[in-house]
Formats: sequence, C-alpha cells, structure tokens
Amino acid sequence: MAQLFYLPFNPVFNSRGLPTGAAQAYFFYTGTTDLAPIYSDGGLTTRAANPATADALGQLPKLYLDESIIYRLRVVDARGQQLGDDYDPYVPGKENAGPPGPAGPTFPSIAAFKAAPIGNKRQALQVAGIPAGDFDWTLGDFTGQADDLNIIKADSTALTIGAWVRQTTDSIVYPGHAPGYIRSVQALLADGLDVKKDFYAANVGSPTADSTASVTAAVKAMADLAQYQAQYEARASLHFPIGVYRLTQSAVLSTATNATDTFGGALFSGEGEGSVLWLDCNGATQEMWLYDNGPNRRSYGNTYQNLAFAAGTDWKINAVTGSYNQISDYGNGFRFTGRTGSGAGGESAHKFFGCTFRTMRTALDIEGADNADVLRVIGGDSQSCVRLLYINNPASYQNAIDQFYAQYHYGPIVEFGPNASQASVNMRGGQMVLASETAAIARWGVPVGVLAVQGGPGTQSYLCDFDAIRWELYGNAKLFDCRAGSAGLYRFSGSARNTNSAAKVMGIVGGDGVTVKLVDFASDDGGGGISSFQIASTLGFKTEAKLSIEGESVFSSDALDAIAFTSTGGHLHIGTDVSDLPGATNFNVEPQIKLQAVDRFAAGYSSSRGRGRQVKVAHIHMGGAPDTQSGVVTQLPAGATIVAVKAKIPAAMGVAGQYRMFITNGDKSTVYASSASAPQSAGHTAIADNILLGVGTNANNRLIRLYADDGAGGPPPAGSGSAPIEALLEWY
Repeated sequence: MAQLFYLPFNPVFNSRGLPTGAAQAYFFYTGTTDLAPIYSDGGLTTRAANPATADALGQLPKLYLDESIIYRLRVVDARGQQLGDDYDPYVPGKENAGPPGPAGPTFPSIAAFKAAPIGNKRQALQVAGIPAGDFDWTLGDFTGQADDLNIIKADSTALTIGAWVRQTTDSIVYPGHAPGYIRSVQALLADGLDVKKDFYAANVGSPTADSTASVTAAVKAMADLAQYQAQYEARASLHFPIGVYRLTQSAVLSTATNATDTFGGALFSGEGEGSVLWLDCNGATQEMWLYDNGPNRRSYGNTYQNLAFAAGTDWKINAVTGSYNQISDYGNGFRFTGRTGSGAGGESAHKFFGCTFRTMRTALDIEGADNADVLRVIGGDSQSCVRLLYINNPASYQNAIDQFYAQYHYGPIVEFGPNASQASVNMRGGQMVLASETAAIARWGVPVGVLAVQGGPGTQSYLCDFDAIRWELYGNAKLFDCRAGSAGLYRFSGSARNTNSAAKVMGIVGGDGVTVKLVDFASDDGGGGISSFQIASTLGFKTEAKLSIEGESVFSSDALDAIAFTSTGGHLHIGTDVSDLPGATNFNVEPQIKLQAVDRFAAGYSSSRGRGRQVKVAHIHMGGAPDTQSGVVTQLPAGATIVAVKAKIPAAMGVAGQYRMFITNGDKSTVYASSASAPQSAGHTAIADNILLGVGTNANNRLIRLYADDGAGGPPPAGSGSAPIEALLEWY
C-alpha cells in the first residue's frame, strides 16, 4: 500500500523564518547515505527525482513513499546547509514523523515475520492475540529462549547465532547471558556492558569463585558488539566493577565469536587496583595468558583502562620483597602475535592507561612476523614481575611506555628477542626498581633494565630511547646488557642508583655495530663514596661497538676510566659524539693500522693509567695469522709510549701443528708479549699490560712486529695463516 508523504515542517523555512526556495529533500535508506526510491504516484510506478526540489515558495512536490522501506530524511537549502533535524528513521504515513516511530516493515503474521530477511535489522509485528511491538535483529545464543512473543527465531538463521528480540518501552533488548536481562545493540553501545550486571554468576568477582564463564561470555558479547561500532558511531565497552575476577583458562580476554573473528577499538575498563583480573596459575603445567590471540583470532586498537592484572599463585602482593614466590613460570599477561594472512589490522595499537601488572612471568609480549606495533602503556605500574616487555617481532616499532613505575622486577624491564630486527621502544619518565634476590636469580638470572642478548634492533630500526628515568639497581642488577643487534642504538638519560656499598658493572656494551649513548645521565653511588659503576665491554673477535657519553653526564668517578674490558677481542669506540666516529673497518686488508684518539682496547681498563692522556689504538694486524718468522710490522710515531699489546687467535681455528706467536720490537730484541707453544687450533692469546715503555726515536722500538714460529724456533706449520688473528697496540 502506498502512503502520502507529509513534510515534517511545511513549507520549508530558513533560520530567519522565511520560505526557502530551491530547498532539497534527500531520502536515504535508514542508517545510510544510499538514496532510496521515492515516487510521484500512489501506485509506486513512476520514480520521482531524489533529492526532491522545492519551488520558489519552499513547497515540495507531492511524493509517495514505499511503506516497506524505512527512510532517513535530510533537508538542505540551496547552499547545501541542513535545515531542521536529520530524521532517522523516517516512517512513511506519519505526519510530523521523527524518532521514535514504528520500526517497519510491519508483518501481519508470525510466518511472514520469521521469513523476513535479517538484513532488515528492525521490523514490527501486528498479529491478533499478540501485543504489537518492534523487534531488533540481535546477535547471541538464544537457544531455548524463543517463545514467539519476546524472542522470535528467523527461518534463515539458527538461534545459536541470533534472534528477533522485542523492543520494550525501556529499550531493554539483548541476549540473555543473564536470564531476563536483555538490551538493544544501540543501548549496549551507549551504556556499555558490565560483567556483574549483564553476565552475573554466583559470586562473580570473588577470588574464591571461578569467574571464567562469566568473563568469557562478556568478552564474547563485546566482540559481537564491536562490529556495530562504525554503524552506530559508538564504542563497544566492557566494565569490571570492583572485585577479583578469578580466571582458570588461558586467553579469556581474547575470546571472540569464532576462531577467525577480527574486532578492534573496544574498551576494557575498571575502577583501579580494586578491579583485579587474576589468572590463577596454581597447578599450571604450560603457559597461560590473560590475552593471547593465537594463530587466527585478531583484535587491534583495544584500550585497557584502570585495571589490575595478576597472573601468579595469588591475586595480591603480600610483601614488597620476597614476592617472587608468588610468580608462576606459566603465568603471563598479554601476547600479541600480529597478522596472520592478508588484510589490515593485525595486533597493532593496543593501549593501557593506568593499569597494574602483578606477579607475571611476562606482562607484555610482542611476537609473530608482522603487524604488531605501536603499543602504548601510559601511567600505571608493575609489581613483582619478571619481565615487563618482550619484543620478538621484526616489525614491532614505535612502542611507548610513559610515566610508569616498575617496582621490584626480577628480570628485564625491556628485552629484545632474536627476531626484533626493526623494534624500538621509547620510555619517558618514571622509576624502575630492579630487585636482586638469590633465589630469584637462580630462577631467572641477573635482572637487567634493558636486555639485548638473543637479538636486538637493526639498522632499519628507530632509536630505543629511555628518557628521564630513575633506575634503582639492587645487588648485581644492571642498567643494560646490549650484546646483540645489528647497529642498534640505545640512548639513556636520567639517573642510575647503585644501592650497594661496593662498585659494580652498570652496563655491558657488546655486539657488532651496537651504540650506547649516555646523555645527561647521572650515577649515584648509594652513599658509599666510591667509584660505584663500571661499564663492561664483551666484544667478540673482529667486532666493534660505540659508547658515547654526552651532555651534562655526571659520574661519581671519571666515566672513561671506569670502562672494564671483560673479553679478549673487539674494538670499542668511546667518544662524545658517535656521529664523528669512523665506520666499520675493512677486515680483509692487511696489515691494518687504525689510529683514533678516543679509541681504547684493553683488559681491565678500570685503573687510572693513562688518565689525562689521549690513549690511541693501532691494529698491528687484523686478518690471517702470521705464517712466517718475518710476520708483519706497524710503525709508531717518534716519542710514542707503549701502554699495552694484545693478540688473539680463536680456538678451533687454523691447523693442529705446534704454534707460538710473538709481539716484539722491529729486530725482535724486545718481546712485549707471546703465547705458549700449543696447537694453533687450541687458540692463542698474548697480552702485555701496563708496559709504559717510551719508544723514543729508536727505529727498532718504533717498529712493532707480529710473527710466529713452531714453538721451538723453527718456521710455523704450513697452513697456519688460515687462522684469523686480531693484534692491537695501545699507545700515547
């Protein structure tokens, strides 16, 4: 049946109350900007122009609408400025129509109602003997609830997926996760889901009760709602009132409708540290996570706000120290594994505001091969966890942790895995306290603020920046251990406090191409009045790294004299501006001489020798081992003073024949260092430290020779030159 259209305001007036000529009325399908058909005759045979245009007096032509269509009406003036309200839905046949109107289309029988497509989203029922009403198509499991009165099954769809649910005057309509309490999609998006109110179960929110089923249902419902966020311009949300929600299954917070669902932009909220989501790991024999998207399920851009997450054997912190006993090796927080297959989204842009992480093996874990980046942690704290952030994804860049307080960590604050080739982390402000208890070290090793041993950022990564942070290092805890990564760059500003009464290693520099910057950085000796920190170099054979100390950095002793070399290879540049330091040396050319005023290479360079002088390093040789008794020579300038010499052939290199190497002056009259006679493949090291010998102008003393024999004065064995060797000379 056709219905005559009545304009909600007739004629069309502008804001000054005058008729508006050339006004246009647009008729869309409800909820869209798609133009719907309108007609110039009651038989609905002749389509009218859409938009319809008013005459000079503001009068629109007579229009006829299809009552089976729910319209959206928008009227604009000749300049395109909207006049009046945007009516959606606009229901045909109603003068002065506007929300709320009847749902339509209207069906006169249950059979016709059930046969209608669920794409209608809303429709009305008018059947004798049944109260008339509007019904929304609603996702959810309605098994056993269909009564042809309030909940009606669609012929095309199983009740396990959804049903038509009656709209009451209070707009209370949604699946009965809590019996008798149902609301509309619009109301749910506007009001948000509440775990206790909407998904009530006995004692939900009590640590003595298992809340897994209720929380799973709530997260599943929120994932269902998330698909309507764009349509209704609202955000799906799930609230956890004060309580302890004990969970006994892994990955509850990543529950979705099915294994391939994708949703994002949802909000999980609580009421501070009183809203605790506890993953009970008592008796666990494998890893458990509060969130783990697995190989298929994905969500992105979710926000977690004012919640406390626990994953240990208890939900609370009983003591500041010693609480490592509550940490389960299987209890963890959030694991994001990126995108699987094609398509956008992945696991990017998750955000945590004011959240607490308690007694977790790993609080935040970024894995996978792609699309798990831009993680944000703003405010909040962690208590008695092992590891805060683990990055093992090659595309995990632009991760940020701001104004965060980490209290008594038993492992790294940030750790890079072997696949973190393009990772970056930026931390701003806050305090990081690293505990050091014997039993905890036995379980997880020495705690380190920033750990890059398995892997680290590469040449394509952003700067890893730790800015304006106070670090408290208990026991033998370290600020950084950066031994891995290809040209990774780590920058630290702020301060580090040594809580001991004895000096210790603050950080370790290692890994070929790694650069560590200390910029406007201060060390605190803990009141002991001692040289509280050293920086150790663990460079391997033929590797180079850089240490830069810049700005207003203040150490309790000369920082450059606190460099401790704990290995017998490598080359560490020390400077105030790494951009001025030379690049990697070509190791295939011999002999090599490299003189750089700020370079140092030594074993145990923590003494005061060389203080105030420009100690330089010359590569006597960096290539194949000498295979003759002549060897190679390097010439020093007149007036040089030799400080130390060193040479190394790694084990399992070269030949099995007897071998001995020497570092001497030019005519071999002065031996600075030599190795013991042994098979070359057993490895050789020759070190002469603290020589402090002035070479003067004597030509033989200025020539430094590296050569070898067979251990008894004869020529070295054939093939011995195949072993690589690094030999260096410190001088000033």
